[in-house]
Amino acid sequence: MVQASAVILAGGKSSRMGEDKSLIRIGGITILELLARQLRPLVAEVLISSNYPASHGFLGLKLVPDESPDCGPIMGILSCLSAAGNEKVFFTPCDIPGLPGNFVMDLLAHAKSADLVMALDAEGRYEPLLAVYSRRLVPVIQKLVAAGERRIVSILQQPGIKADFVSLAGQTWYHNLNSPEDLAAMGHPGLGPR
Repeated sequence: MVQASAVILAGGKSSRMGEDKSLIRIGGITILELLARQLRPLVAEVLISSNYPASHGFLGLKLVPDESPDCGPIMGILSCLSAAGNEKVFFTPCDIPGLPGNFVMDLLAHAKSADLVMALDAEGRYEPLLAVYSRRLVPVIQKLVAAGERRIVSILQQPGIKADFVSLAGQTWYHNLNSPEDLAAMGHPGLGPR
């Protein structure tokens, strides 16, 4: 177990899916519970970024609402960094059910010498919701949000930020479930029983 925190980002509206992605059942359990089970043995603390306590409180994990509404994922990251009990905080979206522990540990290892370690997809695009952030970035992100900035990648452009990147190229587990079509492509034709 690493002395770090992990956050499952479940505060979004899941508009493309049509219902809360984190509560989709795969193999009889919700993606939220699946991710929590995967993360608990790896880190000292698991949090859920959620604006829906009635939906996400069933796991007994600490729920962290956005400090300000309608600011997008950057606010979920800021709010959870502020609430986390450890300096390094791993973030994952709630729609990646196959997240392997060795990838989480790889990002956390890179974070020992960086303020921000972000995954890059196979084409080299930033994946800012699959990353490790240092709590040292809280004032940096606060300043960006106060200036109206909503793009997470704008953090990378701030002076003095030490960033590192880990490629997802060749990682067959990496699939976002954004729509019913994505579920079908993974072999889950429906949302499953509730």
